[in-house]
Amino acid sequence: MPKSQWFVCFENTGSYSKALFKFFCEKSIPRREEIAAQISKSLGIKRGKNDKVDSKDICKYLYQRRDTIRPNVLDDSRISQLKKLLSYRDQLVKYKVGLSVCLKDINPNLEKDFVTELQGLNNPLIKKLKKSIKDVESKIAKLIASDEELNQTNKLVTSVVGIGHITSAYMIAYSDNFKAFSDPKKFACYAGIAPFENSSGLFKGKNKVTQVSAVK
Repeated sequence: MPKSQWFVCFENTGSYSKALFKFFCEKSIPRREEIAAQISKSLGIKRGKNDKVDSKDICKYLYQRRDTIRPNVLDDSRISQLKKLLSYRDQLVKYKVGLSVCLKDINPNLEKDFVTELQGLNNPLIKKLKKSIKDVESKIAKLIASDEELNQTNKLVTSVVGIGHITSAYMIAYSDNFKAFSDPKKFACYAGIAPFENSSGLFKGKNKVTQVSAVK
């Protein structure tokens, strides 16, 4: 088969698949890095799992969508940096919350002096994490402000009541500055805020939300 007819599909496995994705981009080979859960859910219930079975499932997934599936494109450096900063912020927030909860769950039967000692160890860490989070948020703001296109998008997004700069940064990063979705409905599905009817005959269930992967 000539190279012009190739189309490669593989699961997103983190750093390993990112290197593979970059290789295919450099070779100008059409590629689709897909979320593993997206492939699994689309194929329904199955038994057994190994590399051979997974390969067949990916081929089946790609073949079923051969007329509609689109290749991924490589994130530009701005978007990649923004995603990295947001991911780092997520980790810092997770650590801060973990330390805060740790203090709240202290056994009330423990001696007061011992509890005070633990708080003395914990509080400086929480304070430092809060500062680190603010520093990262400052870097995120500077990165967006340094680019005319991203800055304009950020102004439009934050003009919506209830949308702050961090939420805006997430929306810009994971929608590739709103270029990764072919229409607003798909973006709403990806964000998990689009309600879908859940009924059959006389049964009327609660509306549910669902998610789809980005189509970039």
